[in-house]
Amino acid sequence: MGVTTDQLRRFALLSGLVFCLTAGGAQGYTLRVQLADGSVAGIDDEHELFLESQPGPGEGLLAFSRRYCGDLETAARAVSQANSGARQLRAGVRYRIPFSILTDEHQLRVASALFEDDRAVEAGWRHRVRSYGEVQRESLWRISEWFTGRGDNFSAIREANNLADDHLVPGQVVVIPAPLLLSAFRSGLPPSSPYHLEYGDDDRGDYVLYRLKAGEALYSSVIVRFTGRVFADDVNALADEVAVRSGIDDVTDIPVDFGVKVPLEFLLPEYLPSGHPRRSEYEQGLLASAQFSNQVRTSSLRGVTLILDAGHGGQDVGASLSGVWESLYVYDIMVRTKRLLESTTAAKVVATTMEGSTHHVADRNQLAYSKKHRVLTTPNYTIEDSRVGVHLRWYLSNSIFRQAVKRG
Repeated sequence: MGVTTDQLRRFALLSGLVFCLTAGGAQGYTLRVQLADGSVAGIDDEHELFLESQPGPGEGLLAFSRRYCGDLETAARAVSQANSGARQLRAGVRYRIPFSILTDEHQLRVASALFEDDRAVEAGWRHRVRSYGEVQRESLWRISEWFTGRGDNFSAIREANNLADDHLVPGQVVVIPAPLLLSAFRSGLPPSSPYHLEYGDDDRGDYVLYRLKAGEALYSSVIVRFTGRVFADDVNALADEVAVRSGIDDVTDIPVDFGVKVPLEFLLPEYLPSGHPRRSEYEQGLLASAQFSNQVRTSSLRGVTLILDAGHGGQDVGASLSGVWESLYVYDIMVRTKRLLESTTAAKVVATTMEGSTHHVADRNQLAYSKKHRVLTTPNYTIEDSRVGVHLRWYLSNSIFRQAVKRG
């Protein structure tokens, strides 16, 4: 005996089931959730995400596709293909829109409905793994496709979560790193920077404003931190420019919570506003490098080479206050760190600079003044020029790295 559509509808209503006509035929569905506007978010039996919705009155394929996919040129063709080649939409019939072509707003709606425990966190998107029956389980590849748009990002997600392998269990939490995320999920993240930055513009151009906290100085807490400048001349010159831009008369007496303006052109890319071309390029670089990262597990750092660089040294004393040279104290910290690592781990520890004949820890309240630090290249370079010293540190570090790789 045949069963009519009306009989099925009445049965569904009596049973409390969500009932709808779809243009997708008899394809199975693993999970379906009805949304507030009557559309349906779903995962099919191949773990593809989608949205189903009915066309509005008089709405054709092009207008329907534009409503959910924006101005994507290929949207109408993709919607047609997802619905058995349908080109004429019928009233009362739900049509499937693939997740990958939905606008950011609708992608977020679908994911939030299907994965109700998911949420944005500072590190990225927090996803709780779920199962769909006794056999079907989520995979890292599918999770990577859903939230990053590319399945081959799975290895970067695995590494970021310190997973031993690709096996996932229901209830397990996986965080998809922020640089990998599709814009739909990245837009809802809390600020990635631990610093509260305000962006604005004036008659001199775009700037970022940072309010100083107690104990912070213009040089280290603003110039070095947000622009990456390390050479004393560069830091001092930019500090003078920022002071004038910000209306600071005395850089040694800046009140707490004072707003310091730094031109956007000098900022490191990670501190630029979201969507800025340089920041986008930086994030894409992180994404690309994540594909080639290699997680290493070791016991007691055995087989690991650590390179320590104190910075400054020799004629470059760094910051100086009341007769205290920065170079002396960062070198002392480096030497103590080296001794601690060598005595408590199995790592090979290499320093880039040395004062005297050994890396001696000076157990005294006040460090002796010295400008005899040298870079341990062959031959050694006694640091007369800070720029030359920095470049030689890089060359030395790269040489140590290549030797470590060669040793395996």
